[in-house]
Amino acid sequence: MGIPLFLTTGGRTKRVDWSGKSFEELAKIYCEAFSIEKNKDIEFRRGHFYLRHPDFGIYYEGFELEELVPGSVLEVRGPYALASGPTAWEVDLDPTTRELSLDSDDDSSDSGAEDGDLDDGLLQRHEDSEIIQADTLRSKIWNTLDNPNYSRLSRLYTVFIMLVITVSTVTFVTATLPMFHVAARGEKGSVWHTIEATCVAIFTAELVLRVACAPPELLSLRPLRLGFFRSLMNLVDILAIVPFYLELILHSASVPGLAVLRVVRLVRIFRLFKVSKGAATIFSMTMRKSAKPLYMLVFFTSLALIVFSTIMFFAERGTFDPELLAWKRVVDYTCVVEVKTVNSGGGSGGRWLEQLDAGLEDGAGCTLQDSGPTARRFDCTYAYLYDYSSVESTVFEGERIEYYVRKYDCMARYEISPFESIPASMWWCLVTMTTVGYGDVVPLRWYGKIVGIIVMLSGILVIALPITVIGSNFADVYRALAVRKQGLEGAAAAS
Repeated sequence: MGIPLFLTTGGRTKRVDWSGKSFEELAKIYCEAFSIEKNKDIEFRRGHFYLRHPDFGIYYEGFELEELVPGSVLEVRGPYALASGPTAWEVDLDPTTRELSLDSDDDSSDSGAEDGDLDDGLLQRHEDSEIIQADTLRSKIWNTLDNPNYSRLSRLYTVFIMLVITVSTVTFVTATLPMFHVAARGEKGSVWHTIEATCVAIFTAELVLRVACAPPELLSLRPLRLGFFRSLMNLVDILAIVPFYLELILHSASVPGLAVLRVVRLVRIFRLFKVSKGAATIFSMTMRKSAKPLYMLVFFTSLALIVFSTIMFFAERGTFDPELLAWKRVVDYTCVVEVKTVNSGGGSGGRWLEQLDAGLEDGAGCTLQDSGPTARRFDCTYAYLYDYSSVESTVFEGERIEYYVRKYDCMARYEISPFESIPASMWWCLVTMTTVGYGDVVPLRWYGKIVGIIVMLSGILVIALPITVIGSNFADVYRALAVRKQGLEGAAAAS
């Protein structure tokens, strides 16, 4: 006599006896109890069993065998679960266990929104785009233009359209080079205008064919739905060609802002999403599944942006100039440096001063202001303000030379602070947190540099960690699509 357990799936529940040895035995008992034939291509995993908590009544995974006591209720989810009525178990790859687990549509109403479960409808639409089942020339043309998986001709047509889009985009980009500016302004007869006109003619012919062969329900006026023109990708098709015809009509007219229409032409690049539905589906499903990480990314980035921008503003803003009505900060200090030899060193002191002139002007950024037989005066630039005077000595040409050096009359050199406000500081903060580091705005004070170090390290934690989760979700979605595709291909081969 084993441990009495209750197994439930698809609204059905059965009492079984389990010896308590392993999950493999539990899976075998489940298949026998519900007369389920085990598929050798689909593994029955430990993560398919969910244990009902005796106090809180929720089902959870990842339990141990020792937690199974007489009367425990186990729910089976996954490819071996039974469906009951509208209940549909949706595939969800758990990133913590890397095992196939399944979540029900009957769970809490916010589970799909918060956990970002994979949408079975999106998966289905990805695998089998809508194909109009009608043996007419109109339906065949529509399927060929709309569905790359319809036939070999439709696949060749998709490749052709991608090439046309690529040529059009490359032409648009290349024509902006200065060497092609005169010939690329759109005059009739130029090579750029010819290429553009050819591409637009192809896009126009395709759009006309699609409208002419569209299913009647997409062009229905009763009710006024016009579903064809409400599709985002069809609107992209229209926007891709309208600017060309508007420019053609208004070419001789002096209309301000007409050049903006040329930028609108670039929307045709979004047609690539239309002919590459798989990539768009994977991306949209990944973003849905990554709702929580994206929320955390935006929340913590915004929080850090405000805090660090405020700190950097007060650290690097400098002083306010009422005449300029702006914050100014000290860039560096220009000081007078005087060098005077105490002894001539047997006549080598003058030659040493000449060598000093060249060294300070070339290496230290000093400018010679006055010179004499035994003295020199320079204007030198320093990052920090301090006065200095000392008697020092050196050896030059084998002789010892003593000299007196003094730094005084330091004057600050100012610039308008790039950290003039907290919003202006946000640019530097965001560039630093994302580890881009343009270098156009930098802190100069030592305490500002310390804040910069903290911002760099914080950016790694605040941004990198959620991005890692999104990358993991992308791998999960891609793997789910691959698994489902293999399953459909296997089912088709078996039939």
